[in-house]
Order: sequence, then C-alpha cells, then structure tokens
Amino acid sequence: MEEQLGFALLPARLAAAIISIFALLALSLSSLGLFALVSYWVSQRTRDIAIRRAIGATSGQILQLVMRQSFLLAVIGLVIGLAAGVALSHLAAGLFYGVDTGTPAPYLAAAAVLLAVVLLASALPARRAVNADVVRALRGE
Repeated sequence: MEEQLGFALLPARLAAAIISIFALLALSLSSLGLFALVSYWVSQRTRDIAIRRAIGATSGQILQLVMRQSFLLAVIGLVIGLAAGVALSHLAAGLFYGVDTGTPAPYLAAAAVLLAVVLLASALPARRAVNADVVRALRGE
C-alpha cells in the first residue's frame, strides 16, 4: 500500500522539489542583487561617509547608517511582496482545494528569511564603509 501511495504522490513530490529548487535559486539571486545594490550605494556615498568619519562619526554610526538604508529597502520590498502574496494566495484559494490563506506563519517565515538575507547581504558593504580610508576618500582616489 505504501508503495502504491508513493507512486501516486511522485508527481506532486517532484513538483514540490522543483519548486523548492527554483525558490532557493530566486533567494540566491535576490540576495546577490541586494548585495550589489548596497555595495553600489556604499561606493557612491564613500565621500559622504568619509566626511562623516572626519567630523567624528563612530564606526557604529556608519554601520547603523548603511544597515538602516538596507533595511529601509527591505521593508519597502517586504510590504509590496506581502501584499502581492496575500492577494495571490486568495486567488489560489479559489482555484485549488485545501489552500489555507488565513495562516500568517508562511508570511512571517518569508519575512524572517528576507530580513536575514538583508542582514547578511548588507554586512560586507557596511564593513567596507566602516573600514574605508578617510584621507583617500576625501582626496577622491
């Protein structure tokens, strides 16, 4: 009986595995894009960050500046994504049997994963902004 059930569920399991692989690929690409965006933002504001350091900003304040900007972008994306996710889940509930749209756990899990990805993708550019040479940045090199 278990073998027959396994054969019957094979297409659904295969589809779930493929969707999971594509979801991980999408998460990887989005984290690389976020890393590139934050890196570009830091490189464009190197002179501004150097001026802040020259007038007395601490490493913590510079780190907070970069991380705050990253989290602002993440929150904007999170709000748009959650709104689209809720709307699409209500559409899917009408099309498929057994789709539960009232559970907030998947939305909270997705938000937590996104915020963790933002933290990791922003850490290296933020660290680079903190360790930037003030004199070289002010000279424009």
